Amino acid sequence: MLMQHTDCGMLRITDEAFAQRMEDFAGQRPEWDAHAFEDLEESVRASKRTIEGSPFIASRRVRGFVYDVDSGELREVT
Repeated sequence: MLMQHTDCGMLRITDEAFAQRMEDFAGQRPEWDAHAFEDLEESVRASKRTIEGSPFIASRRVRGFVYDVDSGELREVT
């Protein structure tokens, strides 16, 4: 099961802005991307594809969900 949630901080920032904040805080930029996103459901789909394509995960039966932090609702992303 893969689950992401509404009101996620990664919805409110870009990879560039994240890298700049880290540089401002730590004095250097991270060598990796934060993978910020604008579309929560598409992010779930992309993460699901990554897991399904991984040689390190034996099962290919992956389900993705979005947890709504306001309502407590859990909805499946197909």
